[in-house]
Amino acid sequence: MAKTSKLPGVPVVRFSHSMAFIGLLRNLGAPADRYLESSKLPRLCEEPDWLIPVPRMYAFLDEAARKEEAALGWWVGESVGDLQLSNPLRNILETAPSLLVALQSLAQLVNSESSGIDVGIRHREDDIVVFTQYPALRGVPGYAVGQAYQISVFVSLVQLFLGKNWLPAEIGLECERSPSELPEQYHACRISPGSRFGYFTVQKSCLHHSMAKGPAGNAGVPSLDQLDELELMRGVLRSYLADGYVSRTYAAELLDTSVRSLTRRLSKHGTTYQKLIDSLRFEVAKEHLENPDMQVRDVANAVGFEDQGDFTRAFRRISGLTPSEFRRAVS
Repeated sequence: MAKTSKLPGVPVVRFSHSMAFIGLLRNLGAPADRYLESSKLPRLCEEPDWLIPVPRMYAFLDEAARKEEAALGWWVGESVGDLQLSNPLRNILETAPSLLVALQSLAQLVNSESSGIDVGIRHREDDIVVFTQYPALRGVPGYAVGQAYQISVFVSLVQLFLGKNWLPAEIGLECERSPSELPEQYHACRISPGSRFGYFTVQKSCLHHSMAKGPAGNAGVPSLDQLDELELMRGVLRSYLADGYVSRTYAAELLDTSVRSLTRRLSKHGTTYQKLIDSLRFEVAKEHLENPDMQVRDVANAVGFEDQGDFTRAFRRISGLTPSEFRRAVS
């Protein structure tokens, strides 16, 4: 029997990204189906996980942007960030202990969702650069629309952590000229056209923030029957942090379950035991660090670290800041 050959080197992406554009175009009364057919994309597909060639998607974006709205990529990216979060993406945001960890996880997710794309984070002295590029497709029609969409999605998701009024100080675009169709809210940003990749910046002093949970509702501590399973587990394990590192085996014993069952239950909530402990330690450490009378070594002990250096490295890995830098950022 002859071996089946692999798909030639055509980059592919999940159809869910095109669906976001299709939905907005239809809401505008635009002939989305005609643009899909012209670009040789499926018109009747409703499966977001199915794959399509990226060059075909970019051809679709190019025609739709030229004939309907030049700022289409920015608009759709903003609407995805606000309204159309998938369950995996929502879990990443809600379970991430900090904005930095959320951005790192999102970059991994995007890279796994589309072949050939390169999304990542670069650290500078005072900020980080969140970048995106498609080296094999640079310059093809629709590329700038796709990059605007990617940047706008990420900016909208950062706003879930830092507030709707947050904007990056700088945005870099691979197109040679600053686009005139930038939405008004981005006019306050420094735009750098002709960059080696698309990017935006986030100040390091913001990276420790966790996702805003919205209005608190009634003041006071919620009753136990209002807590979901994950919140109950967090509440129990938080009480034991100061006693030292809570092992997975000991946690299962405290929660009257097996290690396998605990792992399965956490997976259902989109997290792991190590991520849960890291999140709890970081959350409690931030609270203690806001007390200027508490020494860093005492904060380390309060969240289960015997060695202050180990605590500092763990805190910096999650927040991008050392404990002392965090104190200065929030003082």
